[in-house]
Amino acid sequence: MSGGARKAAFVLPTIITVAVIAVAGTALIQQRQERSDRIAEAEKIGASYFSDVATFEAEVQRELNQVSSGEPADLKKVVDEKLDQPPVLGPAPEGAEESETYQAAVKAEPTALQPYESLSTKLGRAIEAEDFVKAADDVLDNGPTVLLGSGTVFGSEPLRTRVLPELNRWLAEFRAVKVPKGARDVAVKVDGALRYVIDQVATMADRADKGSSYEFSYDTQYNAARQAVSDYATKIDGDVAEALDRIRGAKPT
Repeated sequence: MSGGARKAAFVLPTIITVAVIAVAGTALIQQRQERSDRIAEAEKIGASYFSDVATFEAEVQRELNQVSSGEPADLKKVVDEKLDQPPVLGPAPEGAEESETYQAAVKAEPTALQPYESLSTKLGRAIEAEDFVKAADDVLDNGPTVLLGSGTVFGSEPLRTRVLPELNRWLAEFRAVKVPKGARDVAVKVDGALRYVIDQVATMADRADKGSSYEFSYDTQYNAARQAVSDYATKIDGDVAEALDRIRGAKPT
C-alpha cells in the first residue's frame, strides 16, 4: 500500500466520527428546544387559567355589587349564571409535569370556585328561609286575642265559629310550608305554640258551654317560638353575610 493510500485510510474514520458527533449534537439541541417549547406551552395554559379565574372573580364581585335589592334570589341568580360558565384549565400538554405554573393550576382548580358554590348554597337556604320565617311570623302574629279583638269571652260561639277555625287554618298552612334544613326545631316550637293555643281555646269553649270561667296565657309559648324564629333568621342572614364577605374580600388569583 502506498503512503498516500495509508494516509487516506486514517483520515476517513476521523471524518466519519466528526460527522456522527455533529449529527448527535444537532439532535440533542432539537430535543432540548422541543422540550422547552412544550414547557412554555404548559406555562401559557396554566397562566391563562389563573387569568380566567381572576376575571371570573372580578366579574362576580362587580355584578353582585350592582344588585341593589340585596334579595337572596337576585344575588343567587348572578352567582349561578357565572357558575354555569366557570373558568376551565386546558388539557395538559406534553411536559406539563415540568411546568410550575401548570402544576399550580392543577392544584388550585378543585377549590378555586368553592367560595362561589358555597355562596350559592347559602343563598338557596336563605330563599327557603324567607318563606318559612314569614309563615312562622304570620302564625305567631295571629293569636286568639287578635282574632277576637278582646281578651274577654262570654260564650263559646265566637270561639267555635271564628277563633278555632282560623287557628286550625293557620296551623295547616304553616305545616304546608317547607321546613328548611336546620329549622326543624324552630318548626316544632311554632307548631307546639299554636297547638297549645288551640287546645286552650277548645277548653275555654267547653267551659263556657258549662257556664264556668276559664282563662289562660300563651305568652311563654309564643315568645319562645318567636325567639327561635328570630335566632334562625339571624343565623341565615349571618351565613349569607359571611359568604358575601369572603367573595368580596377575594384577591385576584
